[in-house]
Amino acid sequence: ALDAEIDAYQNAIRIKARYPQALFNLAYALDERGDTAQALKAWTDYVVMAKEIPQEKAFIGTAEGEIKRLSESGKAKAPQGSQGSPVIVPAP
Repeated sequence: ALDAEIDAYQNAIRIKARYPQALFNLAYALDERGDTAQALKAWTDYVVMAKEIPQEKAFIGTAEGEIKRLSESGKAKAPQGSQGSPVIVPAP
């Protein structure tokens, strides 16, 4: 079920690249699955995108808190040079 949820969020982002809600939820789902590095990247990409969308500014603090938590967990390193591109897995 979690893999299907992740696939759905990735497909939504593939269809609409600037879909911050899907990216936000994808980050949570990736973290729940234990994919810390990808979750960290998704959170980082979300923050970059959210800063450009007034309606998302209220959620930036949550995302930054998740980035800090994941970075401090030692399971993953913060992504370097993220340019705000969403986490997208290429279609087979």
